Amino acid sequence: PAIYINAGRDAVFGNDGLLYVCGYTYDYTDNQGFVYCLDENGFEYPYFGNNGVALSEYGGGIVYEAIDIDSYGRPIVTGYLNDTVFVRRFNLAGIPDPNFGENGTLKIDIPGSLFSFAYDIKVLPDNKILVSGFRIDLETSMQKAFLVRLTANGSLDSTFGNGGVLILNVGPLADFANAIDIAPDGNYIIAGHSELPSNDEVLPRYESFVTRVKTDGTIDSSFGTNGFT
Repeated sequence: PAIYINAGRDAVFGNDGLLYVCGYTYDYTDNQGFVYCLDENGFEYPYFGNNGVALSEYGGGIVYEAIDIDSYGRPIVTGYLNDTVFVRRFNLAGIPDPNFGENGTLKIDIPGSLFSFAYDIKVLPDNKILVSGFRIDLETSMQKAFLVRLTANGSLDSTFGNGGVLILNVGPLADFANAIDIAPDGNYIIAGHSELPSNDEVLPRYESFVTRVKTDGTIDSSFGTNGFT
């Protein structure tokens, strides 16, 4: 009752039919991320976390924005911690997996970024991980969309993009990558929104965009106009 915000942000079914819901709380001072595990009747599953919920550490502005499941049924969340993108993998008991990243968590330092924020995650069939969002450019202070691919053990995949990172550069102004899906041919579909020129200094204008990214981390120029619709 003392919490100001208690926000569910994403949900996914596990391999065993359990439902995992991620989100965050805010109590006027700081954030705390949560993953709820629910059974088929919508009640907390007692064998995950603490009676069905895995709470993050308190502090640092931690936010869980999106969740997916790997082939072993382990939930993986992404969001941001101290204004930096991070990914966290849990084991089936709801405990951060020590075999992933550093004690279950990987902070992603995107080169040339002042801050970075993630908004979607998709686990690939080989358990590699895609993360999308936006970063604030260190030189221009402008928001620019990105797509990151991680290895299954929680490190940047050097075979994708530039050291595991692709900056989309949708347009000359701000852009944001909000959602990921996998095309039937295995390539990646990214959706978001991009800022348009505007004479209004208070209210910017945006348009939606969709792009297709090849598995090597390059924009597919055959999609839409020069890779974008």
